[in-house]
Amino acid sequence: MSAENETRVIIPRMRPSCSQCQRSKKRCDREKPRCSACVRYGRECIYTGTVGIIGNEQAPITLAPSQSPSKAAQENEESFPVVFFLDSVLFQRSLNRLPELELSLGDPLLSYIGHDASDRAFVGSYFASIHPAIPFLSKRGFKERVLNPLAPQRPVNTLLVASMKLLATPLEDEGPRSGAYYAIKNSLLEAEHSSVLELRVLQAIILVAVYEIGHSIYPAAYLTVGYCIRYGTALGIHRAVEQYSEETFSITESEERRRSWWTILVLDRFISLGSADRAFLTPDPSSNSLLPIDDTIWEENGETDAPVRRLFEPPTTSMGRFSLTAQAAVLLGRVFRDPSTAASCNAIKDALSIISKRWRAAAFYVQLIDARMVTGIL
Repeated sequence: MSAENETRVIIPRMRPSCSQCQRSKKRCDREKPRCSACVRYGRECIYTGTVGIIGNEQAPITLAPSQSPSKAAQENEESFPVVFFLDSVLFQRSLNRLPELELSLGDPLLSYIGHDASDRAFVGSYFASIHPAIPFLSKRGFKERVLNPLAPQRPVNTLLVASMKLLATPLEDEGPRSGAYYAIKNSLLEAEHSSVLELRVLQAIILVAVYEIGHSIYPAAYLTVGYCIRYGTALGIHRAVEQYSEETFSITESEERRRSWWTILVLDRFISLGSADRAFLTPDPSSNSLLPIDDTIWEENGETDAPVRRLFEPPTTSMGRFSLTAQAAVLLGRVFRDPSTAASCNAIKDALSIISKRWRAAAFYVQLIDARMVTGIL
């Protein structure tokens, strides 16, 4: 076959910005026919690099609407203080607080949530079945700040509710990789594009990670747990396990942040059980680290007067199940790093026994709630 008859596929590197903004290395809002920067400076606006050669014909290459950043995301690019990552000390001395940036949610996710109060039965199912295994959400805070009709309706809260519904609702015929699952994943990507760093988004990512682990969606589950760690570190919630009350947060907020980080640490250890050669992404907390308070006290909103438990303390029933799970996860991580000794072998058996019981209980709750929904009891 001659070279002239061969099919050529040449797709150049995408240059979504206009040539003027590319040259000056400025952000381009990509408006057509002229971007706002070219209009402001009265210069010619030319877009290049949008044509690919497929076969012997030229075809335009364009981004689908779902792949293009929303207008809110483009506006937030200039609102997010990059000094937060470039110089954290300077950020703390000057701003010391991230702005509350909003994101734009797509119609698929909004339609999945619904607007009728009767569609929120999954919230009760979540707190009855999933929450006892991973009680990192404040039930009172969730009802007052997320479900309260008088509270501001923020997209980050909607994203959390959608993730909760995904985890607490029985599977449809399309299986775990459903349209709702992909709508939530796309919304998380939109939150990243919109420079949104908030606890509610992190909690939504945690729920998605639990969903992916439970339905064996790999490698997404492994990568999502890593995403939780990076996102949580950016928020600074890893520091919540080292101090009882953070400077800019109430005791309840600090406890919720602390529980969120412990949940991430447990997931990081759990997802690496079958591949001990892969390093954990979360470091072992110090022996003086704060454990979650007793679950019963947490559910009764008594965290202000709750006794403080630390990692070095011997396990007791008064610590609560989640606190014991956190201790077992840390013990498991240490054993995996040094599995050679006999003591490590005994310790790993104890840790695996505790974690296995907790996750079997969680699986039982999910099966129970599925059965009740199918039979119409709920």
